[in-house]
Amino acid sequence: MTIPTEPIGSIPRPVELIDALARKDCDDPSLAPHYEGAVRDTIARFEATGSPVVTDGEQRKYQNFWTYPVHGLSNTNPDGFQIPFAAGHVRRMPRLTSVVTMASRTWATSSSSAGWTTRRKRSRRSRS
Repeated sequence: MTIPTEPIGSIPRPVELIDALARKDCDDPSLAPHYEGAVRDTIARFEATGSPVVTDGEQRKYQNFWTYPVHGLSNTNPDGFQIPFAAGHVRRMPRLTSVVTMASRTWATSSSSAGWTTRRKRSRRSRS
């Protein structure tokens, strides 16, 4: 039995983009030409293989399984520690700068969004 598969994301980045990301924040506007070049290269490679699925390979995606939970929080700085990967790229983890009070907050996730939401407390009267 064969299971047809196609790569769609997490395509390795070109060295030029890896080097540029090592020097600048992932949202720096000066990275746009590097991102565009990486996307063009990825699409050309997909087309050259005859792949029925052609994507951007997630070249612009910087957040990952480790950073999703804290991305966008006001109590982080981008100057955390780095993790070097065997493929040659490095990911910098955000540094937490203060404690987040959890008493009135809950983590909410779904397939379309993730983030902190305020938990509503019901009064005893509304429970009847």
